[in-house]
Amino acid sequence: MANLPEQVYQRGTAVAVRDAANPYDLDSNDVILPRLRIAQYQSDVFKRKLADYGDLVVTIGKEDANPIVVAKGGEPMSAPLVFYVHRIGKGFNYREDPAQTNLTFGPLGGTFQQALAFTQGDSRRVFQKHDYVITIPAYEDLPVQFLMTSKWGGPAAKWMNTQIGILLQRGTSPLKTPFQVQSRPTHNDKGDFAEAIIGIAAVKAREKAQHAELVACHASIAAAATMRDGSETYEASSPDTTSAPSLG
Repeated sequence: MANLPEQVYQRGTAVAVRDAANPYDLDSNDVILPRLRIAQYQSDVFKRKLADYGDLVVTIGKEDANPIVVAKGGEPMSAPLVFYVHRIGKGFNYREDPAQTNLTFGPLGGTFQQALAFTQGDSRRVFQKHDYVITIPAYEDLPVQFLMTSKWGGPAAKWMNTQIGILLQRGTSPLKTPFQVQSRPTHNDKGDFAEAIIGIAAVKAREKAQHAELVACHASIAAAATMRDGSETYEASSPDTTSAPSLG
């Protein structure tokens, strides 16, 4: 039988409930923020037939058996997915072996010089990454981490960072600005992959007000959550996409 709070009888017919010890003693280190990913041909979600190529998918850990497709892939681009940015984490990934495509995910907050030490001083094997904590109105449960990693951060991350910088310069909270992401199929000499395209979303006023309520609800979680470094999203056999932004 489940442990229920103890009932305390008082005068009259009223019954008070005495608080029992919290049986779910969780903090930010116990909970993994979900991640937004683009389904690549080499992604687990694609190989397990849980998503189609180019889909935008929210997963809780790499082995999530029930990922949520929040936008369908397509040609020339996927359906747009609206999101709002709470936080930005930065760091560097690196390729220790120049003959391999595998990347080592450096910790968020790590410096270029720290990553460079693992490449024998070869800056061409060091890649900046940006990891965002975002609210996706199409996924209401929790804030989501959104990783973009490519050589020097990639044009999509740089563009979005520039827009956020402009908003801050104007004294406007970036949380009030709806961004959107779409996947676009493309390729390089290593193979086919779907890249991320970022823009400003056109959102109607009524819908934007509803989004603002969800963003406010997520704000304290987003501020307190422990950001993971992204290594759990890495697909070792995925194409080398260092010339374009990619989501693990």
